[in-house]
Amino acid sequence: MAAEALRGRGGNMLRNFHRKLIGAAAAGVMAATALVFGGAQPAAADQIGSCPYPRVCLYNSTTYTGSYYTYFQVVTDWYQVPPSRTQPITVVNTRNDDIVWVRYVAFGNQFTACLPPGARWYGNPAGGNLTVTGIMIRTPATC
Repeated sequence: MAAEALRGRGGNMLRNFHRKLIGAAAAGVMAATALVFGGAQPAAADQIGSCPYPRVCLYNSTTYTGSYYTYFQVVTDWYQVPPSRTQPITVVNTRNDDIVWVRYVAFGNQFTACLPPGARWYGNPAGGNLTVTGIMIRTPATC
């Protein structure tokens, strides 16, 4: 009788251990699945200053908290021309996966700058006029 009681108790212990092991394995599989799906989801949309996602906003100021004077959000293979403004100019890229090429003229010469996702660019050369002459949004995520 004592041997059967011990086996019964041992059997319960073994069953409890087995249940805990299966429960832990199931929890591990669920956690791994959550990580796989969590990594596959797109990045969260973000607003930078007063510029909402997924825009590229241009400000005729040294900050990006006031009102922007124009914005772009279409991916193109060419430069889109913003309304003409002179310095200072701030360009904000709220896009999560796209770069922005800024074409501008300063000191009579043409330049370009590349903004990675979530970046801001400020142009105000001392003693020279600066005008943004084009904005191009491209799909690579790095410059």
